Amino acid sequence: MISTRKKNRDDEHQLQCLIVKWFDLFFPNILMYAIPNGARTSMWTAKKLKKEGLRKGMTDLVIAEPVAGYCGAYIETKIPDTSPNKDQREKMRQLKDKGYFVAWYRTYQEGKAIIMGYLSGHFRRGIELDKNHSLRARII
Repeated sequence: MISTRKKNRDDEHQLQCLIVKWFDLFFPNILMYAIPNGARTSMWTAKKLKKEGLRKGMTDLVIAEPVAGYCGAYIETKIPDTSPNKDQREKMRQLKDKGYFVAWYRTYQEGKAIIMGYLSGHFRRGIELDKNHSLRARII
């Protein structure tokens, strides 16, 4: 029997893969990369990666493209009924304070909307989203 935790990891993996495939198709000239924090490895590999700089709580995706006053974007992948954990929320706040766009998504449509909104300059630094905006809760 597959544990709920493993199933959630697999579902997040599939969702993130869909977003990356979509992104690569529509934005081939913009650099986006993953931070493999959720990867399950041996204890030896985990220690090695930590020594190399892998940090607990970092987001899943980075868009290395300054837009609308932001230095770049850090985006976390979640599945329905889950949210960023305490470590992730703390890192997300730190990144926002440094001038990065920070958000998280739970569905394919949300992920696309957040990325397209960021790249189009829709989410301008220092401007609050309307309280009725459907993605307001996802933008840190």
